[in-house]
This record gives sequence, structure tokens and C-alpha cells, in this order.
Amino acid sequence: MKKELPFFLPDNILEKPLREMAVLNQELVKYQNSIGQNSNKFKLIYKEITDGLSNYLPIYSLLHTKLHLRALAPLLNDSKFKPYIIVNSKLLCRIGEITSTPSTLLLEALLQYFYNDFDEIAELGPLSHWLLDMRKKRGILGVGDVSLISTKGVLWFVEYATINGIEPQVAKERLKLSRYTMNRFMACAMGIFYLKELESIPTNQPHEILSKLKKESVFNSRYDESTLLGHHILRILIKRAPVKNVCQDWVNLLLYIAGDPRINESNPRFIRWWSKIDVDDVSKARGWLSKVDLTLFLQALKDFSESKNKADLQRMYPARKVFLEGLLNNDFILETRLFLSSEASLYLRNTYKQDELPDFRVINGDKSVLYIGLSGGAIIEGSHNCRMYIYESLPTDNYVTSYQNSKNNELSYRDLTIGLKQILEQKGVSCIDMVQHTKSNNFSWQKRAVSAIKKLNVDVEMKDVLTPKDYGEYTVRFGYNY
Repeated sequence: MKKELPFFLPDNILEKPLREMAVLNQELVKYQNSIGQNSNKFKLIYKEITDGLSNYLPIYSLLHTKLHLRALAPLLNDSKFKPYIIVNSKLLCRIGEITSTPSTLLLEALLQYFYNDFDEIAELGPLSHWLLDMRKKRGILGVGDVSLISTKGVLWFVEYATINGIEPQVAKERLKLSRYTMNRFMACAMGIFYLKELESIPTNQPHEILSKLKKESVFNSRYDESTLLGHHILRILIKRAPVKNVCQDWVNLLLYIAGDPRINESNPRFIRWWSKIDVDDVSKARGWLSKVDLTLFLQALKDFSESKNKADLQRMYPARKVFLEGLLNNDFILETRLFLSSEASLYLRNTYKQDELPDFRVINGDKSVLYIGLSGGAIIEGSHNCRMYIYESLPTDNYVTSYQNSKNNELSYRDLTIGLKQILEQKGVSCIDMVQHTKSNNFSWQKRAVSAIKKLNVDVEMKDVLTPKDYGEYTVRFGYNY
């Protein structure tokens, strides 16, 4: 039989260890509060920096110790204080003065800043070089860091995904980037994916990718050190599109991004966009807009004839429309410029989207005017029942074709018609003819206009400016060579 040993457990056996544990916990809490972001010292420094930022002091002037750098890390991605922080060479130099080997915490915060703000960072190049150097020092260079942490990082990312035939999100996971918020970096990447699609969509046809590119956050995103994505969109659109009869969706995208290129070259919009586009491409785009100008002018002419119930003008409108479109479709028109009455301007602004209208000038009075540049001369065509003025080539110092004139210099219908004729005659530029539009059925005004235009060495024929039906009637009545 086994002998039982007596066993006695006092009621307060755990009292002493529990007291000791409580003391240790208090000491641990005290220690935690004395270090890192929980320390009073850290909190004081954090407040010192945020107060300085709130008073618009530059961040580099507020950093003095490693603890200041520790406070900088969370501030870099704090939505309240981030707008006050400019990451530039001065800040990077200041960090280097404090420590030659920044902490992993700070390096990760700056890398997060790099990916999240990417194309909005003013000194992206210096930051990327600095990050690579410091991460290499720390021995924490990741997969693809050398290619990704660069001003061309987005281009490399897109190429990586394309070569491997994977979606952007999958590429992000493979490159171990999932822990980063990459708002601007990924937005730029998606823009380049859209750009690649633009290069392969059916030419000169509507396509859903056009609406994706028609976002300011997309076309204003950085492509490389010197260009925006919008510059490359413009180049692809212009090079892929035909010279004439361009799809309106393609024209609208061009106008939405960069506006009309037929503006003063000192205009900020021209400098931002068109100054970086090849001269031949700018010329081609200007040619597209001649059709837009002509369409809007004819719309103004039609609306006037209908709104005023002018039967004679309504009868003449189809013939004038066919004549002008004939010059355009047969490539006789090199350039145009639109001058609209206030009423016509208001109508267009209420009918069309502002960003899809070409550049035009508003003139005094109730009549509109279209300037048409030909290879050997020019035509001034007015709305209503005005004459068609046909000139030799205009001198360069004229207020019709010059975009250097201030928009505050008012012009009237008379300035562009009889007034212009008088000024040009003083400069030795003759008016070949002033053709009056008539409502007769003998094609008299068309014959007279064609005869005058031919004197400018423009190889236009009656068949170019009449409908097939009218041309058939014309030849029956007058013969082919009349």
C-alpha cells in the first residue's frame, strides 16, 4: 500500500510574486514611456516640428537630432502636415548632417513618400539617388529597387508587367510592393498602359481608351524627366490620324488636353504643350482644326438664315456650304481663323463643351467672319449676305492671321472686310475680286470665285465646289471648259 504524503498550500502563496510582477509591469510601462514615440521627449520634439510647419518654416530647419528624424518619419505620411513638407536636396543634406546612416524607419517612410507622390515630387531625381544610396548602406535593397526607385521607375514597371504578360497588380505583388501605398506611381503606370493601347487601337475611330486618357490626373502625369504623358498622347494621336476627315473624338481629346495650337507662342498653354511637339505635327494639328472652324462658321451662317427667316439666305446656304467644303476636302485650304459675333460665340459656348471648341476671336457687331489661307492667297468670307474677298497672300504684319495681337484690341466686321481691303491696298496687296453671293441658278458667283482663286495658282475647278448634281447641270449648260 502506497503511503500518502501530506501536502499543504498556503492561501497567500501567489501574493508576493504578484506584487513583484506588478512592480515589474510599472517599470516596463515607465521604460516604454521613456523611449520612442511614447517618450515625453519625443512628444515635445514632435510638437516642436509640427508647430514650426504650421508657421510655414521649412522642414530642414526644424531637424537637429536623430530623434527629430524619428519624428519626421510619421509626418511624411500624415495628411495634416504632409502638405507643409517639401522633400528636396536641402532636406536630404540636413539628414546627412545628422546621421550618415538613416534608420530603416525613416528610409521606409521616404520610400512610401516616393511611391505615393511620385510625379508630384519636385526633386524626384535627387530623392531616388539618395534613397538607393542609403538603402544600399543599410543592406535593405529590395527586388528591382535599382530600376523602380528612379525617375524612370514607372516605365520599367510597365515594361516588367508587359514582358511577363501580367496585370499591374500581379506585378506589384511579385516585386513585393504590396505594403506600399502607390497612388501617383500606379496612376502614372496605368496612364502608360493606356498610352500603349492608344498605339494599337483602330485608327481614326471612337474608342473607350480615349475617355480614360481624357482625365487631368492621367495626361498631366509625369512620363519622364522632361515630358508629361499628355505630350505623348498628342504625338500618337497626330501621327496616327490622317491629314483630314479626322474622327471628332480624336480632335476633342487633342483640344481637351492642349487646346488649339493656333495661339500666341508666348501663351502658357502653348509653352506647356505645343512647344514640346514637333513642328510638322503642330502644323498637321492646325490643319485638322480648319474643318472645325469651317463647321462652326457654317453653323453660324445657317442659324442666322433660319432665325431671321431669310428665304434668300436659306437658299444660298447650301451652295456656300458646298463651295467652302469643296475647297477644304480638295486640300486647297492651308489654315483658317474664326471671328465670331458675340451672339454666335454665346450660341457655341452654350451648345458645345468649352474645352472642345477651337480658339476663336469675338468681334463687334452681329456678323461673323472666316479667314481662309490658300497656298497663293487668302479668302475672307463673312456670314449673312456679305461679299467673298479674295486676296493675294497677306503680309505677315496683319491683324487677321497674327496671334501676337492682344485680345483687348477690338475688331469689327468692317475691320475684317472693307477696312482690311483699304489697308492692304495701301501696302500694295491687291484684292483679286469681291464676289457677291447671288441666288441665281446660273452658278455665276461660283464661276467668278473659281476664276479669281485660279489667279492665285490654286488648281481649283468647278467640279470641286459643286455637288455632283449641280456639276452635271453646269456642264450641260456651259460645257466642261467654260
